[in-house]
Amino acid sequence: MTLCLLQHFLFFCSVCSSRSLRYLSALSITVGSVAHEINIMEQSLDFHKKELWTPIADENEPSSFTRVDPGINNILKPEDVHDGGNMILRESGGNIKETMSGKLSLLSNLLMERLFTHYVGSSFSAPMVTNILGKIANKYPNGSANLLKNLLLQSTRLPEIKNVKGTNTDKKKFHFNSLGYGLPNYEYAIASFDNRVVLLDEATIGLNKIQVYSVDVPKLFFEAKGHKRVPVALTFNPLIKMTRDDSYLGNQ
Repeated sequence: MTLCLLQHFLFFCSVCSSRSLRYLSALSITVGSVAHEINIMEQSLDFHKKELWTPIADENEPSSFTRVDPGINNILKPEDVHDGGNMILRESGGNIKETMSGKLSLLSNLLMERLFTHYVGSSFSAPMVTNILGKIANKYPNGSANLLKNLLLQSTRLPEIKNVKGTNTDKKKFHFNSLGYGLPNYEYAIASFDNRVVLLDEATIGLNKIQVYSVDVPKLFFEAKGHKRVPVALTFNPLIKMTRDDSYLGNQ
């Protein structure tokens, strides 16, 4: 799914090949789907749950239907992920059956027939990210689309995925290609904490220009033990050549 940001107007839309949506990609966020916590209700006295049902993806792993790997011009796709459901199957009498435990519950459009229905898809993940962006927009009502996008991206965390083999470089590549920057967090987006400080600046940097920032990092940052990092998120409005349909960006 693609989450489109146009200044103060946030909405989500499915990815398609139409010209209008493809050009919006330069100003959008692509959202992928991950499996939520596995909760298989049906079980047997004779067999363990996982022997009865086989989840295609474990918790926080990419959903089987999500899109992964780099996009046009090798850009990161997806950039964010959120819960979108899973597939949990088993073999029974030569047939493959699916349990509802891997799907997301929502109100049915056919209320006269049933109250709830169950589906999966990245079309659920994009509204989840939209909700976080909407709350950030409420916190900063005068903020630009770039500010909202910046706050969202710097709030992300890559969830831990088990059973990923290979070197650390291989694992990092797998995480970025399948999960992007990870799961966004509203509190991380809008607040600082005792052990985490967010610095913001909205400025204009000309093409092929630089801007230097000086940040006073406390001595404790270097002396204290533990994992520490200084992430930097930069968002910008790329120049778009509207007559081209083979590229997300007019320049890089």
